Amino acid sequence: MKFYRHLFAICTILIFITAILFPPGAEGISVKEEEELSREFLKVVLNQFQIIKDPIIVDYVNDVGQKIVSVLPPQPFTYRFYVIKEDSYNAFASPAGHIFVNSGLIEAMEHEEELAGVIAHEIAHVSLRHISKKIERSKKIGMATLAGIVAGVLLGSGGAAEAANAVTVGTLAAGQSIALAYSRDDESEADQVGLEHLNRAGYSAQGLLTVLNKMRSRQWFGSKQIPTYLQTHPASEARMVYIDMWLAKHEKVNANIN
Repeated sequence: MKFYRHLFAICTILIFITAILFPPGAEGISVKEEEELSREFLKVVLNQFQIIKDPIIVDYVNDVGQKIVSVLPPQPFTYRFYVIKEDSYNAFASPAGHIFVNSGLIEAMEHEEELAGVIAHEIAHVSLRHISKKIERSKKIGMATLAGIVAGVLLGSGGAAEAANAVTVGTLAAGQSIALAYSRDDESEADQVGLEHLNRAGYSAQGLLTVLNKMRSRQWFGSKQIPTYLQTHPASEARMVYIDMWLAKHEKVNANIN
């Protein structure tokens, strides 16, 4: 649970950062403001987590990430990729293009397509500006919800919806389920856009299907323990069915990836 204690610390600090940068009543978050929040976010992450510096690992992850970035339309952000030394299966994105992947998830991967699938999904969250939109929505619902929302983004974006719910459930008030419900649409949209990015970059989406299956095998909490309406991400089964249908329509499944 050390990983989740780190995330709790990040969420707590980000409440104050966001409250200062984007006070209630402010207009929508601009690209410049998102970049400012991203810089503060990165400081907190670097302070809370051990970032792997091995050039072989770092260069490999960066090469895969930049290959996907190269097929995107012009972006307002510079994308950067980091590997966190943590055993848990997770990956998440910050505002303005910082993408983090846990070493435990990378170690579980057998094919580059799996890493590409995870990275493409997180890049989609950034390019669609899902995190900044969540912060904007939180101002309408109340600053007290922000810790839960950010925790849901960080944990849930890695496919650990139940773990995200476990962190947020203790702080949920009447209006917070409304905030979390938005992320269901965000996650579906990130899947759709991420699959298109993978296709254009020359990667099979079968890798994303495979890594989602691995994430399912490592979920810490069963669906019976967490109310369905609190799930910030579509159930893994639903996502896998969608990706399977996308594969059937857009590419021939590579039988060597399983």
